[in-house]
Amino acid sequence: MIEVKRQFNLKFQSQERFIELGLSLLVGLLLAGLVVFSPDLPLPSSWQWLVLIIPFAFAIVVIFNNLEKLILAAIVIGVPLNLDISVIISPYSRNPDNLAMGYRTLIATTELRLSFVFIMLVIGYVLWLVRPRTLGLKPFKFFATTTLPALGFIFFSILSVTQAQDLELAFFRIAEILEVFLAYFYLVNHIRSVKDMQFFILVALGGMAVEATIIILQWSTDFSISLAGLSTVSEGVGREGGTLGHTGPAGGFLSTLALIAFAMVWGFPQLKHKAFAVVCMCLGIIGLVGTGSRIGWAGFAVTLTAFIFVQLRYRWVSKSTLIILLFVITAIGTIFFGAIYERLTADD
Repeated sequence: MIEVKRQFNLKFQSQERFIELGLSLLVGLLLAGLVVFSPDLPLPSSWQWLVLIIPFAFAIVVIFNNLEKLILAAIVIGVPLNLDISVIISPYSRNPDNLAMGYRTLIATTELRLSFVFIMLVIGYVLWLVRPRTLGLKPFKFFATTTLPALGFIFFSILSVTQAQDLELAFFRIAEILEVFLAYFYLVNHIRSVKDMQFFILVALGGMAVEATIIILQWSTDFSISLAGLSTVSEGVGREGGTLGHTGPAGGFLSTLALIAFAMVWGFPQLKHKAFAVVCMCLGIIGLVGTGSRIGWAGFAVTLTAFIFVQLRYRWVSKSTLIILLFVITAIGTIFFGAIYERLTADD
C-alpha cells in the first residue's frame, strides 16, 4: 500500500514538473517575442538577444528549485526592477518635459505596459489552476475583510469610466489596479506559513538593500545603470530615484521596507536574520535620505513614531534593543543632517 502511494505521488510530481517547465518556456518565449518584435521598446537592439535567455533560465530554475518560491520572489523583486514593455502608447506619454526628466512613473499612466510582475503572475495563476489537487494544494481562500473592499474599489473605478474625459487613459489606470489586486490575491493565498512569510520578507529586504545601494551610489558618485530596459533616474543632486523611475515612489518604497526591516529585528527568530534586518534598515534609511523625498521622510517618521508608541505601551519588545536602534537611526540622521535640512528648506 505504501509503495503504491509512493508511486502515485511520484507520478503527479513528474506531471507538476512537466507543467512548470512548459509554462516557463511558453511565457519566456512570449516575452522574448514581444521584445524582439515590438517597435516601442525601452531596450537597445544590441541587448534584445538577452531576453531570449529568459525561458532557458526559467527551465533551469524549475528543474533544480521550486517554481512557487521563484514566483513569490519575482513578484516582490519585480517592483524595484521596474521592468515593463509598452503595449499601447498614448500621445500624452510623448510629453517632451516628462521624457526629458525621465518621469517613468508619470509616463506609465499614459501607456498600457506589460510588466515583469504581471508575466510572473500569469505563470503563477496558471500553475495554481492546473496543478493536481492530489499534491496537497489547499483551495483558495477569499479573505473577505480585505478582498471585498478591494473589489468594491475596482468596481467603482470601472464605473467611473463613464465620466472619464479620456477612455484610453482610464483603461490604463484600471489595468494597473487589476494587476495590483491579482498580485495581492496570489500572495495571500500562497504565503500560508510563518516560513513562507519569512522567505517573502527576506527577499523583499534583499531587494530593498540592493535598490538602496544603487541610490546611495547615485548620490555619492556618478553611478548610473542603463541595461536591458533597467535604468536609473536622477532629478538633481540629492534627489535620486534609483530604478523606480521617480524620487516619490523610491522614497515610498524605501521608507516602507526600512520600517519592515526595523520591525523584523524582533520578528525574525534567528540571529543572522536579525543582523540582516539591521543592515537592510541602515541601507534603507541612508538611501531614503538620498531620494530627497520629503513625503517619504514624513511617512517614515510618522510610522516609526506610531510603532515606538505601540511597542512601549504594550511592552512587546525590549526597551534596550529599541533604544539601540533609535540611536542608530539618530546617528544616521545626524551624519546627513546637512542634506536633510537643505532639502526641507528648499523651494521647488
